[in-house]
Amino acid sequence: MHIALRERTGREANPSAAVVNSQSVKSAEKGAVETTKSATIQDRDGAELVLNKIRRRFPWLELI
Repeated sequence: MHIALRERTGREANPSAAVVNSQSVKSAEKGAVETTKSATIQDRDGAELVLNKIRRRFPWLELI
């Protein structure tokens, strides 16, 4: 959700939770120039890579 919309509805600008599944990761990677999770890596094995990147980019998240 866009930050301005969150603020207009009385919510914190940054969300405290996020949902990630293998389908959303695959969709996000299609636009990426460099892919770090190839089709040869199982979802459960790639989860650590994805979660580490999420934590660095969105440190305020409390629940993923």
